Amino acid sequence: MANSLKIVKDIHKAFAEIKAKEMEAVAEALTEVGKDCVEQLGNEVKRIFDRPTKFIVKGFYSTKATNKKMYVRVGIKDWYSGREEVGSSSSPLWSPQTSARTVLQPHIEGGGRFIKGSESQLRNAGMLKSDEYIVPGGGLRLDPFGNVRGSYMIQILSSIGAFQWAGYDANITPESIERRKRSKKKKIRMDAKWMSNTFVVRSGIPSHLKPGIYVRKGKRGISPLFLFVKKTNYKKRFDFEKIVIDMYNKRFPKEVREEIARKLS
Repeated sequence: MANSLKIVKDIHKAFAEIKAKEMEAVAEALTEVGKDCVEQLGNEVKRIFDRPTKFIVKGFYSTKATNKKMYVRVGIKDWYSGREEVGSSSSPLWSPQTSARTVLQPHIEGGGRFIKGSESQLRNAGMLKSDEYIVPGGGLRLDPFGNVRGSYMIQILSSIGAFQWAGYDANITPESIERRKRSKKKKIRMDAKWMSNTFVVRSGIPSHLKPGIYVRKGKRGISPLFLFVKKTNYKKRFDFEKIVIDMYNKRFPKEVREEIARKLS
């Protein structure tokens, strides 16, 4: 009788160990699938969008599954990475809304985009209406990713008197322009030239030019740096949920079989 009870206990123990290993296998399989989802989401960003920054491509995360938490969460990073317009969260052009989530959300759900720090500066200066946004004009210098460098954006805002940071007025003055023109560095002298020739056309002001920020080039040439537009809606083109579900259906059955086979071998 004692031997029979021991055999039963050993069988129960063996099944419990098998179950524990299977649970571990499922958790590890889920974790691996989560990583696969993150990689696939990044690949889809590169396929769908034109020259996306690393900030957006790497803007996804997945959590780790455990025996107690038999699931993974795949999501979009909702924190600032230091890559939007200016590389510091202490910058006046930084916005707390600037994250991979806020950049991608309109493309997932449709709708308007977030307000950039530069737009907040322009609104505070009374140059941009609350329902207006800025879009690049033909005269704007863009980086290889199609974005505006932070230092260049600061120069533009300073040149039109829209740059303030915690009460500190960093806008250019005739005196600061003259100092720049006398600089030994050619780039600073060139910057002073175009900065002294920028101007704003506000909405509602009679002009043959559309509302925006412009720079004079030569005697007659005028080139738009930014144009002011009304709020526009994005179409849904990044199906986040479908990408994750398809990857789960494709990878999980194979991953869990392989993990269980490893655990029980």
